[in-house]
Amino acid sequence: MFAEHNILGAGLYEQVEGNQMPRYYFHIRNVDDVALDEEGTDLPDLNTVCRQALASARELLANAIKEGKEPISESVVIADANGQELMSVPLTQALPNRFRD
Repeated sequence: MFAEHNILGAGLYEQVEGNQMPRYYFHIRNVDDVALDEEGTDLPDLNTVCRQALASARELLANAIKEGKEPISESVVIADANGQELMSVPLTQALPNRFRD
């Protein structure tokens, strides 16, 4: 399902002390800039992170459709607590297959 994502690999399986879950940040890449997620979200594993990123992409598209606007966002960028980009989920991934280019 997520095979088309740009997975960079570094930090995806970092060790975390104790029972603390790793924190991931879901930045929004727009045409001209990146809107940074300042808070982040603690998630248990990469599959959950991917599902969350896809849900965020769907929400961005849904809001653009409801407001009758062209989506200005290009992708949801997932970063780790060190700021390393782990993957990018293009908003087109949120569309059903028949609507993708």
